[in-house]
Order: sequence, then C-alpha cells, then structure tokens
Amino acid sequence: MKIYKVLIISLALSSQPIWAKSDGPFEKIGEKLDKTIESTVDYTYIVSELANDPLLNPLDIKVKIEGDTAILNGIVATDIQYDRAITIVSSLNKIEDVNTENFKIEKSQSVIDDMATTAKIKGKLIKLKFVNGLDTSLWPLKIETKNGKVFLTGEIKSNADSLEIQKVIRSTKGVSSVHFDIKIVGKE
Repeated sequence: MKIYKVLIISLALSSQPIWAKSDGPFEKIGEKLDKTIESTVDYTYIVSELANDPLLNPLDIKVKIEGDTAILNGIVATDIQYDRAITIVSSLNKIEDVNTENFKIEKSQSVIDDMATTAKIKGKLIKLKFVNGLDTSLWPLKIETKNGKVFLTGEIKSNADSLEIQKVIRSTKGVSSVHFDIKIVGKE
C-alpha cells in the first residue's frame, strides 16, 4: 500500500506526468499506435476505393502499406482491371509508390478466341453506327475479353445506346458474361 501512495504522490508532484515524457516508454507506444492507426485508415480508404470501382473485385486484390508504398498482391482478370487498380491506389494522397511485383493478370485460356470475340463485338458496334445510327463518337470505349468475360469501359451519350450495346455484346457468340463500367455523358 505504501508503494502506491508514494507513486501517487510522486506523480502528483511532478511537473509532467511520466506517460507524457517525450522519451518515455508510453511516448514510444503512443507513436507506434499513431502510425498503426494512420496506416489502418489509409488501408481502409484504399480498400474502399477499390471496392467502389464497378469493374474491380476487392477480394481479388490484397493491399499492404509499408510507409508511403502500397503493395498489391493478387490476380485480376483483365488489363483494364490491372490498370484501374494501380491508377486508383497511385492517385491516393499518402501513396508515393505502388509495388506490383506480386500483382498479376489472369492468363487467358484461349487468347485467340478472346481476341476474336472482342473483334466481333467491335464490328457489330460499327455496324450499329451505319444501320441504326448509333453515335460511335462513343469511342473511346475500351473492350476487353478474357476467357469469354467481356469488360467494357468508357462513355456514351445515352441510356438507349447503352442498352443497345449491351444487347449486341450479350448476343455475340463466345460471350459468357459482361461487366459494364459505362458513364452516360449525353442528355437523354
């Protein structure tokens, strides 16, 4: 009991509490805790930004932060997803570098078939321009096919054009699924 009284009296008499000393053990713990909290906030923000992108599956991408470097690990299906993930992470304030050493793009089981599917879709969209008057100033639509999955990103002028494009893509032989990240920029 005497030890506690002495400790309490010495704490009360000291001008600065021992936990507030800049070279004390509590200060070092506090600094580590601050860095951990800051790193956790950055990590959470990065993961939420990746999750908000309609073409990315955040479960495919593991993120680790070391200082001002984000380390990406995992496998994504397409070049578009790979580019998008790196762009999102690189654009964040506290990230100066993105390590992609273990971040890969899924290999296509049939590169030729995927290229042919993409080419058929582009041809059908060009045909829509001439037959149905689809406004193909919508290029730069980016179309990529991986293992029968079609990924489409870009801007178009109307919701009607979007529906027509989706219909054409879904009706193309070799398409197993379609992932859209299309922004409508024109007036309806």
